[in-house]
Amino acid sequence: MGKFFAFGPVILTRVFGLLLKGPLIAMTELMFRQQRILSLLSGKLQIKRAITKNKGIKGYCYKGKTGLKKGEVKVKKYNLVAQGRTADIFEWEENRVLKLYKDGFARKTAEKEFNVVRELAKKELPVPEVFELITYQKRWGVIFEKVSGPTMLEQIASNPGDIIGEARRLAELHKNFQIKVDIQLLQFKALVKKSISRVKEINGKTREKLWETLDQLTEGDKLCHGDFHPENVIIGRDKVIVIDWLTAAVGNPLADVARTSIILKLGAIPHHKSEEEIRVMKKLRDNFYKEYLKHYLKITGEDQNLIEKWEIPLAAARLEERLPLKEKRALLSFVEKCLV
Repeated sequence: MGKFFAFGPVILTRVFGLLLKGPLIAMTELMFRQQRILSLLSGKLQIKRAITKNKGIKGYCYKGKTGLKKGEVKVKKYNLVAQGRTADIFEWEENRVLKLYKDGFARKTAEKEFNVVRELAKKELPVPEVFELITYQKRWGVIFEKVSGPTMLEQIASNPGDIIGEARRLAELHKNFQIKVDIQLLQFKALVKKSISRVKEINGKTREKLWETLDQLTEGDKLCHGDFHPENVIIGRDKVIVIDWLTAAVGNPLADVARTSIILKLGAIPHHKSEEEIRVMKKLRDNFYKEYLKHYLKITGEDQNLIEKWEIPLAAARLEERLPLKEKRALLSFVEKCLV
């Protein structure tokens, strides 16, 4: 859907790079050696300071245990491959990527996603392998396995005939992840309530009705992704994985399904499309949503009415996000209509 380096003591600029000659090279290599000793003593692999340049990271990386000789410095450009609201994704090496969280995200945010993905990998669920939690200046990041392939959304767009099969696959993936986990996570219901409290578009009377609706819904203890939709599913050559676990929580699985339903039903279609394109895209989206929900209900035996009750507060909570005005209006209209 979704967000790298702990470097040595020398900040390398373009000017410094031009002046780095003779004795300064020896001095720099000595500093790297000293840092390497400290890294070995602390049992951690330290990755040196990088320079952000032209939508990429150019880093002087001391690789230590992963292959380079002692004192050797490797220079490589790490290309930006994706950007999201919470993180930037950079190419790494050895089939890995680096997810670098935006400024302002604390260590605990990166640790949360690192721990969730590691826990799910242990249970042999379809997530990318996770390798390391690292920092780049004041930003935290995680090194993940790189899985090449289209997102489920891209797969559907290029092959509309796959829409039924992919909708069923999304439902099955969702069900398989709704398990108990051995890590500490916040309650999904509490997070929804907190989000609603921050929504400016909702007046006091509507908010009170939403609190009443939430109070009638039961909490749970199963894993909730928090943002489960086709753009967070990557279809690789030999495996399918689910990414972007930053919003993971524990709670009622039907709340997570309701969140997915709201995204599929009310998500905005790009405004630059023609009327005919919009009509076709809406039809495809509706067919995908209906098949996803139908298949989920079939394989779980859950009650659709309970999912629809969860949709009301989940739609309200989504208003907190940065969304197109058209989508926000649709969400607000949906909430108000359901609460009448």
